[in-house]
Amino acid sequence: MLTVKPLESKQEQEAACARCAIPYEADDLAYGAYADGEFIGMCQFKVGEVGYIRDLVCAQGTEDFEALFIMGRGTLNFIDLCGVHTCRARAGAAADRVLLAIGFRRQADGDWFADMSQMFTSPCQAGKQSAPADT
Repeated sequence: MLTVKPLESKQEQEAACARCAIPYEADDLAYGAYADGEFIGMCQFKVGEVGYIRDLVCAQGTEDFEALFIMGRGTLNFIDLCGVHTCRARAGAAADRVLLAIGFRRQADGDWFADMSQMFTSPCQAGKQSAPADT
């Protein structure tokens, strides 16, 4: 079973970064992903005027698109619940296909950007127009 949960201590976050071969960022928040209790990846991110995903990666020697997708969407949802409805991702934060799948779009300058203003409200209705009323 896949579990995504906050990495609550900085020591836990630093150890997870080492397992994923990424730089530890003490000022960032982090989520960890676990499959049947085994650590498989993490997301380091910030919440400010705009959300920012620094890293969305698997542990070395592990590949799990589904875990990255679920953890990425969970991170965007958390940022959105904090009242921040836009997010940027660092180039190279995750594979392009992961960033695209969770809702980011590459901008002309190469940065990744997600607008969450309607992402988590009635997602089945997003982008749909109402059918005309019968007359």
